[in-house]
Amino acid sequence: MGFERSLDSGARPLRVCIWGTYEIDHPRTRNILRGLALNGVDIHHCHRAVWGSSIREDKTKGWLGRLVLGVIRLVAAYAVLIPAYVRSPEHDVLLVAYFGHIDVFVARWLAWLRGRPLVFDAFFSLFDTVVQDRQLVSRRSLIGRLARLMDRWACRMADLVLLDTLAHVRYFEDEIGVPSGKALRVWVGAEEEFRPLPAATRHEFVVLHFGKYIPLHGMGVIVGAASLLADDPLIRFVLVGRGQDFPRTRALVERLELRNVTFIDWLEPKDLRAAIADAHVSLGVFGSTPKAARVIPNKVYIALAMGQAVITGDSPAARELLRDREHALLIPRGDSAALAEAIRELRADEPLRLRIALNGGRLFHDRCTAEIIGRELSARLVDLAISARGRDRECGSKVK
Repeated sequence: MGFERSLDSGARPLRVCIWGTYEIDHPRTRNILRGLALNGVDIHHCHRAVWGSSIREDKTKGWLGRLVLGVIRLVAAYAVLIPAYVRSPEHDVLLVAYFGHIDVFVARWLAWLRGRPLVFDAFFSLFDTVVQDRQLVSRRSLIGRLARLMDRWACRMADLVLLDTLAHVRYFEDEIGVPSGKALRVWVGAEEEFRPLPAATRHEFVVLHFGKYIPLHGMGVIVGAASLLADDPLIRFVLVGRGQDFPRTRALVERLELRNVTFIDWLEPKDLRAAIADAHVSLGVFGSTPKAARVIPNKVYIALAMGQAVITGDSPAARELLRDREHALLIPRGDSAALAEAIRELRADEPLRLRIALNGGRLFHDRCTAEIIGRELSARLVDLAISARGRDRECGSKVK
């Protein structure tokens, strides 16, 4: 492996200890760890579950009580994790994965103890998510102020910060004060089970959205498009999942008396794969919040991986990866009429839809697979480890 260079005279693989209370089933964490493993990185887990499942839970429901209970669990978890890390095998890099905004403060001390560089997968801003996107608290509230401070100090603890888009990197540099060059973009990607299946053969034209109904998804925009297309009996919207905006979304559908919208609860991955294959178009995000302009959600990567045509909101983040009308249809965010028109176009122009689907699949396999994500990340981790070792030798020579 190329990244084995110069780690030591034995040219051994890079060794990474992933430490903390990270959400082990989160797509972000799964893709990073699989990508590193595919590139020959030795990974040692030092983990205690605290935050519960990331896939099905609506974490805005009872979020304050969840936070208090989480802090209590954290204390108990650290009582186990700290001595476990002290006893952990030799490694080159300490990684704090998502969700690690609290873990990173403890990990900084542990990394110093072992003389290892610390990498923090911030993934997103707490302040941006809690205050600006989900609007759970005001920016002047105690929790709002604390979230901003945690963003800033958590990133200061790390030697390298991982984020999902360059748009997020710029936000962290401009708003949080992360120095230029300290943050690295790592695509979210899609889990390995999402592979192409035979294309839809249904007579209806199925438009699919799946997710946790968070504000940046723009569920009102999707329902608005469904309303504009209600006179076409062959177009059907299938909305999979539950979450913060689900009650509001369902109430809007009922108030508009829409019969072209079907709600489905959470699906297991194999059933979600079947639902995607059964659809003609997959939808991304259409919210008008600032965060919606800085993300490419997991759902878009999944659709690309499965060779599905995608419609999503136009944004700086989306254009880092996607070209309009080549890999996806990019439309103005917050615009139901534009979404309805894009759906009409893909229904009427099957060659365009199939070409976008094919190009999107190729793009994913060229740039976004776990192996490619892991290759780019492992190269940066090797550089970080070598740099840390060089500093250690320099300090040792000065002491002598």
